[in-house]
Amino acid sequence: MSISTVSNRWLNRLYKSIAILLVLFAVLISALRLFLPYAHNYRQDAQDYINTRYNSQLVIGSLDMGWTKKGPSLVTENVSLLNTATVEIFIEKIDVSFDFWQSLSERRLITKDFTLSGAKVLLSSLESTPDSDEFAMEQIIELFFERIGQFSLQNSQLIVSADETKKTF
Repeated sequence: MSISTVSNRWLNRLYKSIAILLVLFAVLISALRLFLPYAHNYRQDAQDYINTRYNSQLVIGSLDMGWTKKGPSLVTENVSLLNTATVEIFIEKIDVSFDFWQSLSERRLITKDFTLSGAKVLLSSLESTPDSDEFAMEQIIELFFERIGQFSLQNSQLIVSADETKKTF
């Protein structure tokens, strides 16, 4: 056997292996796109996972997934993020679009668009002490500025009430 025969045989096997891997990858992406409309069945599982992973009090009203140009998109409605004595955060709709190919290349989730619609943040202090107000603000800052890197707000309210005063921003 000559070297060219052996190298042609191995190149042929390499090309076939690459072709098989590409077809399997395409089938996996198609299966992912096929099962996205059934995401509402896993709302409770997603809610439990987020609550245990981030030690939060998240309640999701509805969950829907689809596919956009860049990758999957997630739409949740009637989401209660934080509900304590001093802070309450409710969001009518969260729309997240992921960049599938960039997420694959960086091996972490990359969001393309993150939109919060109809967010209502209520800061109320039963006892108007600086410590309770600072704790409430720290929770909001941690949620929106440390856990979520970049987002846009639409039709949202921030309501601050302490004792007899009530201010809306």
